[in-house]
Amino acid sequence: MSLADIKARTRRAIHGRLAVPATLVDEDHPDGLIFADGYQGATLTVRYHNKLDRSGDLTADYAEIIDGIDRLVFHDENVAEVSAGLIANGEAALTLSRGAEVTIAEYKGLTFVLDSQQPPDGPGETVWVVARKRG
Repeated sequence: MSLADIKARTRRAIHGRLAVPATLVDEDHPDGLIFADGYQGATLTVRYHNKLDRSGDLTADYAEIIDGIDRLVFHDENVAEVSAGLIANGEAALTLSRGAEVTIAEYKGLTFVLDSQQPPDGPGETVWVVARKRG
């Protein structure tokens, strides 16, 4: 088994254990709300990651700032399964795009807006930097 195979299998296992169901709304999608009432396919799942990034330097006379960087991780196989279900339901395939809103009910209904897709760091996952939707 190659390192790439091990990495892909590990990512599938991690996503399977840590991902939570999510809904996605994209105003650029033909239907607006991606999942119509009759949708019977796979559930979209995501993993939420938050990273703290420090910038600044007190020794250089400017304050240190801690920024939170929110990211959502989508597993490519799950996105393909959801797309297949949408197509079978007569809807357009799922395309992750900037401005789409992802809501995670298990996180008290927290909604994120997809901002920028990060460069891939290996097979099987798509990572987006997101902004929390306020109010």
